[in-house]
Amino acid sequence: MHQVDEFDGPILAIDWQWLRTPYREELFGLTESPGSLRLFGQEPLTSHFRVALVARRIQAFHLTAQTTLNFDPHDFRQMAGLVCYYDSAKFHYLYVSAGDSGEKILGIMSAHSGKEVFPLQNAEVPLPLSGPLTLRVEIDGTELQFSWSTDCTTWHEAGEPLDATIISDEMRPGGMFTGAFVGLTCQDL
Repeated sequence: MHQVDEFDGPILAIDWQWLRTPYREELFGLTESPGSLRLFGQEPLTSHFRVALVARRIQAFHLTAQTTLNFDPHDFRQMAGLVCYYDSAKFHYLYVSAGDSGEKILGIMSAHSGKEVFPLQNAEVPLPLSGPLTLRVEIDGTELQFSWSTDCTTWHEAGEPLDATIISDEMRPGGMFTGAFVGLTCQDL
């Protein structure tokens, strides 16, 4: 099944969900830039409070999801990207941020059982300073691979394959969200 959402309407399609607030206008907007979803940076994905996350349920063991991101961070505390999310303690996150010198970088954050790891730490990928960037995740059974592109033709893998079982019900106990989701997120810490 192939689905595309151009975010060209005044409300989100019913497949999309967000976390912990009925006040969606505090997290995202659809009218500021027609044809796009604008996320308003909030707290980190590990937070139990305000998280700017708009996601849809993963319904297959094999899938590809991608998004084109226009994001120009000015500080390492600003991040946005593509996330595979189970709850605030179990996720894989491909993000764009700013490095120590203000350069635009690509990184990965993974969390499992309350531990956060950064598989690309000290090896973040430098990116073009401006222009759109397309982020992609491919899930193939138990493996999850992130990649990125500036032209949707040439793809660059971001790190090694990750363990997709982290975002499954089998990796419980606990959990604050129901099921695995893939989505878009933004932080301004």
